[in-house]
Amino acid sequence: MNNDTVKKKWYMEIAVMLCISALVLAVLIAAAPLFPAAGTGEYRLAVIETSDIHGTLATGEDPDYQYRVAYIADKVNDARKTEDGEDPDRLVLLDGGDIYQGSSLSLLTEGEAMSAVFDEMDYDAVAVGNHEFDWGVEKVIDTDQTMRDYEIDGEKHKNDIPVICSNLYKDGKKVEFADDYVILNKEAADDAGKVKKARIGVLGFAEDYSLSNPEKKFTDLGYSISEDYAETNRLARELKSEKGCDAVILLSHGNAQKAAEGLGEGTPVDLVLGGHIHKSVSDTTGWGLRYLSPSGSAYTYVYDELVFENDGRGGLRIKEGADDKAQCIKTAEDESKLVNDKKNAEELDRETIELTDEYIDRVRPNLEEEIGYITEDVTKDTIEGSGNRSSTENNFVLNAMRRSTGAEVVFINKSGTRGNMYLNPGSDRRSVTMGDMFTMLPFDDRLYEYDLTYGELLDVLNFGMNGGGFTLFTCMTGIDCYFEDDPATDPNKQYKDTVVTALVKDGELIYHDGRWKEGWKDKKVRVAVIEFSAVAEKTKQGAVNPLYGLNETDSLVANDKIVRDCVIEGLKAEAKENGGHLSVDHETCYKYKAYDGGEEL
Repeated sequence: MNNDTVKKKWYMEIAVMLCISALVLAVLIAAAPLFPAAGTGEYRLAVIETSDIHGTLATGEDPDYQYRVAYIADKVNDARKTEDGEDPDRLVLLDGGDIYQGSSLSLLTEGEAMSAVFDEMDYDAVAVGNHEFDWGVEKVIDTDQTMRDYEIDGEKHKNDIPVICSNLYKDGKKVEFADDYVILNKEAADDAGKVKKARIGVLGFAEDYSLSNPEKKFTDLGYSISEDYAETNRLARELKSEKGCDAVILLSHGNAQKAAEGLGEGTPVDLVLGGHIHKSVSDTTGWGLRYLSPSGSAYTYVYDELVFENDGRGGLRIKEGADDKAQCIKTAEDESKLVNDKKNAEELDRETIELTDEYIDRVRPNLEEEIGYITEDVTKDTIEGSGNRSSTENNFVLNAMRRSTGAEVVFINKSGTRGNMYLNPGSDRRSVTMGDMFTMLPFDDRLYEYDLTYGELLDVLNFGMNGGGFTLFTCMTGIDCYFEDDPATDPNKQYKDTVVTALVKDGELIYHDGRWKEGWKDKKVRVAVIEFSAVAEKTKQGAVNPLYGLNETDSLVANDKIVRDCVIEGLKAEAKENGGHLSVDHETCYKYKAYDGGEEL
């Protein structure tokens, strides 16, 4: 081979190497913008959660309805706004369950009004609350694992909002009407408006709310809940490692703090959203996991932001230590801003108002029938000295039940009534309508009536003093019950032991410190209780309900009346006697103090 040939080959090799180097350099230069360094950039994706709305699309009276959900819908629209309009991919919108049961509007439309509004707001997913079982879960969740369909102006509409819950079982198998999770394809944006795709896994979960449901509507139908946080973490890892999710949200119908702490340090979950407890919560675990929940009845909603950074491979990862935007926001500090008038036009979503009004018009005759009127507020605010048991709202219901049934002593659980009745500003009276009663008593619970001895009644009262018994027999009328904390209780015990020390019937002391007035212990008394309190066998603490064992005996004399019907009957009777006026009782039959009547047995 001559020198010219060697040189020529050498030049060609150099040329090829230069071409390859140029090509590699070009690829690297081209790839650099697509794969920025790990840990750079900050991309935000908004998250809004509602929970425990309980059908509260609107409160108050026509024409001054307060459109709570329309206010939230307007803020949802704001979170979705971009330079090009509204983009649903810029927001994760979720609900933590208990959607339907609680308002007259939702009750009288069998939840259809809520399904229509949620569909219009374009929710991404909803959890399964305990009150989704009140009418039978099949009425509010379709077999394809979505919210129920609805009809407007004769046209049927398909609701495709996913229903999720990963730890709810029927007869030992996961329920078929809810999926474990949903995967959302969203967009996170930086301050300059640059957008990156974000894949969000939302994992459904439920705290064990079995004791919050009447057994015949839940446990007796084979339903159960497993609070298995190891399994929940496994599913969260699956969402990240196998499904390619950039973040995982746990959507729980339950205490958000309990769920966050149950997941434990090192969990793959990035955010916990809860409900069920009807309290606004916004906090962080000791290892930095945020957990939030809104209060009930659309009085607040949760806002947070998932913050991402570049992962160095063209994707995103959660940014540790990012500014915390988590907060619980009231629907309105000034409730007059929820009224549909010109000055509030920018604060309320027009489509949500129109849908709400559509359903109000459907049930207006039932809503507006007047029973009587009140001249002061009826609220759930606790009456002083009752040991957190009595309120004017509970008394309002209990006294009407007692009047209509003839029972001498009547019980109701505290959460058995919903919905305060306030006088409108500047007004000295307020109509009480059928709509108010459906809101205050949204459950179709029956009334259980028993013939007990006063000795058996004392057993019921003592059961209701302690632990879970409090939730079943919280409120009562018909006999004055004095109770005190047992001084012998172990101070480290979770629940204080509380004992009934005296009973006074119509001003007469009949029991005091273990002694009965002659003839009273075995004397008969008619007692009425709400179904929820009658059919619960025991509490979480294991205490057995004294009434449960009497349900198959002659002591149970009736259970064929609906509580709401009895209350309405009692209120109508009072209104007829008093020219329409309905009294508001500020007294408490539960007296959290030592007996001070002076009389001795």
